[in-house]
Amino acid sequence: MSAQWTDLGTPVPEISEHGERRWLKPLSSYGIETRLAFEQDYIARNTYTQPALALDTTGPKITIDGQDYFYVWESEPEPIGGGFWRITRRYARVPGEFEVLESPYSATYPGIIIWQLRWKRFCDRESGRIEDPNSPPDPPGEEEPPNCRWELVLEPFKVREPITLSVESYVVHSFFLQLSPPAPLPAQTWRQPGGAWIIGPGGVIYQTDVFTQWIYDQYLHAGAILNPSQNPTVGEYKSWVTAGTRFIAETSEVERWMGNIWLRKTRYVVAR
Repeated sequence: MSAQWTDLGTPVPEISEHGERRWLKPLSSYGIETRLAFEQDYIARNTYTQPALALDTTGPKITIDGQDYFYVWESEPEPIGGGFWRITRRYARVPGEFEVLESPYSATYPGIIIWQLRWKRFCDRESGRIEDPNSPPDPPGEEEPPNCRWELVLEPFKVREPITLSVESYVVHSFFLQLSPPAPLPAQTWRQPGGAWIIGPGGVIYQTDVFTQWIYDQYLHAGAILNPSQNPTVGEYKSWVTAGTRFIAETSEVERWMGNIWLRKTRYVVAR
């Protein structure tokens, strides 16, 4: 295999390879047997200074057969005499995305609301403005009780309550090398916009997913929007159910995988 050194962060005479690469399969627990990382021993002078971990594509790395392996870890130096240390370094490449089936999972599916515009009678009382419990369904067009008036009120009609089901879920594992400065991880596909940008461990910025138990369409009256649509709209969500589209079931988890390579776990379920 051909190897090319790139920006080790120290002068070449300060450190040199010692021994063969020991290849690792860090995702073997998921059934992925790809060699994604390796460790190797080095001999360094006692004046050697450890470089910073790789932070972006220009950071310390080794390119082997066209694959970039980024510097993610280094052991404490072990004195071996003569003004030299033995250290161990670990390099890893950014894995590709994969998904894991997890079942059963308790998923909450949104309820569906249709808005209705209704007349209601409100009266002023000592306790304040209250709805008249004897209000007829429509304005009678006759003299009203004192201090009472009719008003149009937008009310929700629940087509379906939120439901919780035990279903299969699909956890997508996505890996990212942290940039410098930190930047948002790539956008996700559901419950956006509306998410909040959160600065997580190590300065990684990721997007949370806005969860709502209800979806509904906007309501127009006299050309005015009385209530905006949810995202997705009722029609969009029903099309997801028909097509078997997956959506994000909970806020993604972001954790450090190796060095400045981060893992985002996003759980999806099929719309119902």
